[in-house]
Amino acid sequence: MNKIGSTAVAVALASAAACGGKKTDPGTTQAAAPPDAQVASASPDAALAIDAAPAVPAGFAATAEDRTYAATGAWGQAWLTAMSSAPAGAPRDPAWPCRAVVDVGMDGTADEEYAWTFGGPAACKTPPDQVVFGCPLTEHLIDRTMGSVLETDKVWAYDAAGHLTAVRRSNRLGTTRIVWTWAGDDPASADMDTNPDGVAEEHARYTRTGDALVFEQREPDGSFKLSATFRYQGDHLVENAKKFQTTTYAWDGGRVVSAEVVKRGAPVARTTYAYDCP
Repeated sequence: MNKIGSTAVAVALASAAACGGKKTDPGTTQAAAPPDAQVASASPDAALAIDAAPAVPAGFAATAEDRTYAATGAWGQAWLTAMSSAPAGAPRDPAWPCRAVVDVGMDGTADEEYAWTFGGPAACKTPPDQVVFGCPLTEHLIDRTMGSVLETDKVWAYDAAGHLTAVRRSNRLGTTRIVWTWAGDDPASADMDTNPDGVAEEHARYTRTGDALVFEQREPDGSFKLSATFRYQGDHLVENAKKFQTTTYAWDGGRVVSAEVVKRGAPVARTTYAYDCP
């Protein structure tokens, strides 16, 4: 969770099972709800070169399509209301990464590149399955893992307490909208609409278990299925454990340095975070 703390942490954990799939998010090879290392020892500056950050939206601005979507019903209106909260305007904390590169297959190539912009709250809480560090307003992803380049934009919104409450995730394949509810400083549930009908057809819940947040997705019969367990040391996310893979995060003081995904005891993807923001 965020805001990022200051204790150095370096954790490594290997999984004992296997699952297919090349697509990754920063530090994860299979996102549970829209969008997720032996730990890498290199510093961010020594990692794969990351191109200059591409142009990204400055923040959320409702489009005609968003307003039409909101008119579909109460859930669409609730999403638009959450998204329309004014950003707090805080500058980026130097401990928050602004860019990341993901090497899928550990072959030295930049298969995914992420860029984040800020200007929201100075301190925040974010659901662990979003796998963000700091309090970004936007994310721009260039994804080369599917055979052709796919660019995806996320725009997040926060409430007055700094809780991330909604997102719009869009690319040429469509738009996903999510609304989160909170219980204190822990996320409680997520409702997702992956098509423009204004109805949340996917649901998830979060459960606190000691130093971990358990993320479960609802099944058609109403039961919940474990998707991932996110473990923390203080405010530092150190492990994202799924059925067939584990992602671990390396820290240098208050900065996340890298994330590594392990399957069958072998690393299969590495994310490196960068701080040289324009």
